[in-house]
Amino acid sequence: MRNELGEKDMLPESFKNGDSSCKPIVLVAEDHPTNQELVRNQLEYLGFDCQIANNGNEALCIFNERIHCLLITDCNMPVMDGYTLARGIRVLTRGGNHFPILATTASIKAEEQQKCKDAGIDECLLKPLSLSALAQALNKWLPHYQDLSDQDSVLVSENDDWSTLLNFLGEYPSFVGLINGFIEVSRSDITRIEKLNFEDSQSIIEGLHHLRGGLRIFRLTELSARSARLEQQLMQGIASFKLDDFVYFLTDVRNMLVRMSSLLE
Repeated sequence: MRNELGEKDMLPESFKNGDSSCKPIVLVAEDHPTNQELVRNQLEYLGFDCQIANNGNEALCIFNERIHCLLITDCNMPVMDGYTLARGIRVLTRGGNHFPILATTASIKAEEQQKCKDAGIDECLLKPLSLSALAQALNKWLPHYQDLSDQDSVLVSENDDWSTLLNFLGEYPSFVGLINGFIEVSRSDITRIEKLNFEDSQSIIEGLHHLRGGLRIFRLTELSARSARLEQQLMQGIASFKLDDFVYFLTDVRNMLVRMSSLLE
């Protein structure tokens, strides 16, 4: 679909006219498998279809192939980050209808928000993305679709007790796969980290960062903070690295995964 200037018009006529009989498609650029499943389940629960891309380059290719109503992108991804992706989409949609771009980030400090704004991103959402925050953002940037404010009554409480989250997810079967995926990915992360040579500190940092991404989704703040401290120690040099803390951390994460798995049985 092209406008009179020849640019690609990314909003279908049925969507612009307020027809919600056809589900709009949200493009999601996210490299972490658990985050992918979280956003997918949230969007489906709110009545949207979605397409998942593992990085910005993949998202840009998908964007050119289908009509989407909105992009949700992680800021930091391999191959192409969210900032570069947003700039690319702004070039492709120049002169057409405004295409909403939302970014998910671990920090919403002023400098991060400015960086997003400079890239053409409309709004920053804090990770881990809550259903409430997502619903509010979709209401704001897709006003022609439907009012999603009534979804707030089933939201997960904003606390650090992951068992509360599990109880909630247990009531909604479509979310149970998210937990199983988190367990599987986290166990793979631990196995991969344990096989690394300690001289390859950068790979260990990347492995811990990936593991921490899943921990943050379930608001496991104590374990997430311990992972961040280990990453910081490695950044300062291997001499600052506390091996005992590293071993205890991986053991505690593994035990937590066993407990989480048992609650699903």
